[in-house]
Amino acid sequence: MKGYLIKDLLLIKNQKRTLPLFLLCGIVMAGSLGTTTGITYLAIMAVMLCTGTISYDEMDHGFTYLFTLPATRRTYVREKYVFSILVCLAGILIGFVINAGFGIAGGNLQGTFTEDALSAACGAVFAGAMMLGVMIPVRLKYGTEKSSTVMLVAFALAAGAVLLITKSKDILPPGLLKAVEGFTLRLNDGIITLSVLIAAAIILGISEQISERIVDSKEY
Repeated sequence: MKGYLIKDLLLIKNQKRTLPLFLLCGIVMAGSLGTTTGITYLAIMAVMLCTGTISYDEMDHGFTYLFTLPATRRTYVREKYVFSILVCLAGILIGFVINAGFGIAGGNLQGTFTEDALSAACGAVFAGAMMLGVMIPVRLKYGTEKSSTVMLVAFALAAGAVLLITKSKDILPPGLLKAVEGFTLRLNDGIITLSVLIAAAIILGISEQISERIVDSKEY
């Protein structure tokens, strides 16, 4: 797994133009839309970079070579998830650093670890887990070209689900909505954060098992 990790780190390192651009966009978004926005943005961009390494592995029959190395296919899959999680967490950490920078500039360093910032980080972890949970299996199953179409359909369905949830206030009975709201208000921040992290871990665990089966069944 160490060799695969080094390979992916070098792949990202070679994107010398893309990384500064992503960082600059994160700083601009944090300054214009709020510092917590930068945390979420950098986490999502980190996920996109990590899943993009699968495309590089696929080029010029790369899988054929990689799977002749003294490492199993399942090791390759597990490395992708470990690498993606680490890079995503690094993106969140950089977002906190940007947040601290704006706090220092505004004379409010204590506001760096506010409830909004921690909530944004927690939400970024869950969003990253959802994206990884879908994108890695899709990339491994359909390849770079076909996966773009599949991901477009998946995001369209996700957007439809979000729209349906936002319209639920007009559909669901008022009593049910009040009961759900009352239940969520009784939960403290620690329980909510733990629940989100457990849900993210479950999503990644299920996705990793699916990815292993995809890679094991394919011929390269």
